[in-house]
Amino acid sequence: MPLDDIVVLLLESPDVVFSSACLSKLADRGIAVITCDNKFMPCAYLSSNLPHSRQTKMAQKQFGMSQPLKKRIWQRIIQAKIDNQADCLAFYEIDGSDQLHQYASQVNSGDTSNRESLAARYYFPRLFLGHSRSDENVINDALNYSYSIVRSIISRSIVAHGLYPPLGIHHKNEFNNYNLSDDLIEPFRPIIDLFVRTYPPRLEYLSTEDRHAYVNLAHLICWIDDKHMSISSAAELMTSSFVEVLNTNDFRKLTLPSVDGVTLKESIK
Repeated sequence: MPLDDIVVLLLESPDVVFSSACLSKLADRGIAVITCDNKFMPCAYLSSNLPHSRQTKMAQKQFGMSQPLKKRIWQRIIQAKIDNQADCLAFYEIDGSDQLHQYASQVNSGDTSNRESLAARYYFPRLFLGHSRSDENVINDALNYSYSIVRSIISRSIVAHGLYPPLGIHHKNEFNNYNLSDDLIEPFRPIIDLFVRTYPPRLEYLSTEDRHAYVNLAHLICWIDDKHMSISSAAELMTSSFVEVLNTNDFRKLTLPSVDGVTLKESIK
């Protein structure tokens, strides 16, 4: 298989062994390599650390971002996330999408009123029928697993664009090497939720078949910049637009995805 055809490589078995030459080739092609723990949950991510021609310039621009610009970017991200949550409810004809759109319209700069949390408490029990993100169950396992896959795809794009992954917009955990990924994944989360809602786990635990299905999230179609794109392509476009925000100091340049059902690319059906 040509390496250029691979977006994500997920290593579930502890028996898998790679040579350093193979890992170097994977990193050179910007392939996201994910390893799993003994419960088959993603626990580590290998990304390229090769120098980027604009890496120093982009890092300087990230460090130079003003607080008002960061707050405006976060406002735009959270508005898109809540609107996508509303579209998920509308997709399944569940009451409440109007309320979520109202929450989205109330998000202020920096979301200091915490509409994101309010919307989450309203949204999850409706989409997943009484479900809470604080529960310990297979639905949360499926969501966390799927979020990890898409987070790795976004991280891959961030590194490819010469951005500094630990420096986030809103997330600031000093022990997190991918704060920026955790910022930019937010609008994608409802798209992932809809996929898990449509293809829920078959058993009381994540089966091998479930995990294989969720890896295909890279090929899930969303709507972005007036186009249909796979999540992996949308992540590239979003990251490129974030670079444009840094270059222009205009938060309105940020292009974010929206829900477009649960269609996968024809090539993997």
